[in-house]
Amino acid sequence: MIKKETQNLIITFSIILALLIALVFLVMPQDWRVGSFIVLGALTGLIMLWFLYKKWPWILVFIILPAIIVGPIATLTVRDYSYEISLAEILILAAMLIFIFDKLGQTKLDIKLPRVLWALAGFIGLAIMSVLWADNFSRALIAIRVLVYHWLVLFLVINIIKTKKDWKRALWALPITAFLVALQLFYKVLELGGWSTIFIPDRTQLITPVGSWVFISAIIVLCLPLSWALLLSRSQKLRGLALYKDDFFTSGWVVKPAKTPAKKWLQYPGLFLMIIFSALASFFTLGKGELLSLAAGLVYFFKKQRAKKWLTGVVAAAIVVLFLIFFSQYGSQFWQRISGTFSDHNTRFRIKEFKTGISVFAHQPFFGVGIGNLKLVYRAQLPWFVETESNNIIIQVLAELGVIGGLVLYFLVREIALIFWSLKVVIAKRDKILLLGFASTMVVAITNSMVEVTFVGLNYGLVFWYIIGLVVSRSILAQLSKLK
Repeated sequence: MIKKETQNLIITFSIILALLIALVFLVMPQDWRVGSFIVLGALTGLIMLWFLYKKWPWILVFIILPAIIVGPIATLTVRDYSYEISLAEILILAAMLIFIFDKLGQTKLDIKLPRVLWALAGFIGLAIMSVLWADNFSRALIAIRVLVYHWLVLFLVINIIKTKKDWKRALWALPITAFLVALQLFYKVLELGGWSTIFIPDRTQLITPVGSWVFISAIIVLCLPLSWALLLSRSQKLRGLALYKDDFFTSGWVVKPAKTPAKKWLQYPGLFLMIIFSALASFFTLGKGELLSLAAGLVYFFKKQRAKKWLTGVVAAAIVVLFLIFFSQYGSQFWQRISGTFSDHNTRFRIKEFKTGISVFAHQPFFGVGIGNLKLVYRAQLPWFVETESNNIIIQVLAELGVIGGLVLYFLVREIALIFWSLKVVIAKRDKILLLGFASTMVVAITNSMVEVTFVGLNYGLVFWYIIGLVVSRSILAQLSKLK
């Protein structure tokens, strides 16, 4: 139930909003009305988010990932620079504004700044410094903007999620996001006639508000291992009497009767179907890098999994069989791409990219060409005359930020690894499957970063750093539980 004070506040706000709308119609000129409604709409949305934050703070970060399917909703123009701002970016800024406003006036600021946040901030600081020697300021500005949003998502997840219950709720953003992104991809393929038994659309045509085909597929495969782990964690069998912690913040153990009947994975058909649907959609782009990284993550998951190991193997096999039956034309096309991996045009292009990126680093080893500027070097030096990023995160960082950037990247990866190690020690047994899901997700991300450009993308990075934020917040919650 909503408290009476909150109800009165909502009623008061509604009356004020109605009066403001009436005032706009009666007083404002015709040319100003659209802008006035935009301002009022933004104010209304901000106040609604404030109410949500006070009641359910975790929702403020939960809604960011599904919002990426909306894509850009407005264009801001400053002189000759146009900036398309997406709904996800607006929600991030709004969440940050609400978080800061909530902290104003508090005598004790409860703000968490773990080392991984400082490491990512150091990388952003180096990127900002590289503007001094970068040839193109606008390209550098775009890359820095993306990094700043990634840092903000990491900060918000770490600081807003404060209970284990909210943490588990926040996990659901991953399967929901993967499903919504896959749904858009299915619709795009249908729109292009790609469900025909004889026609397969060109991958370059697979563009949705999330981005091009490479980002669509990469986001889906990044979410899948942890989504599967979430399903398995929800379906753990409990027999007889089991040991439970009476409360997350207490140290005593109590004996409670196990739930009967035991929860089984079939009791979660919605999550199960979302996973199957998303996995099938990941095949449509025929992306070798994405499917290779997903396979690596699932193999790791299967190898390390103890309980219900057979289920992971059966479901993975079922997805492949379903795809080959209902979308056989894609299966045959994908097999042709796999068989020609070492001779096709795409592979030659990647090798040329890698060699050029290494050559750029060799010529400017200390500082690189500046953040966001490698694509201009590629356009000038590659015979294809296109702006592209290096499809390898290590080469990308070394070429743009030099040895110093490589060292900062090393410390950033090291901090993430240390967080995983600390979780391995303190996490409860019944949450081990989620820890395995996180580890498998990292296998997917690392494998993908060696052969794809995805880490420089805004939406892919939002998903990745959201996941890292969940890992960090879970580690903090576990440490608090141990202390208390």
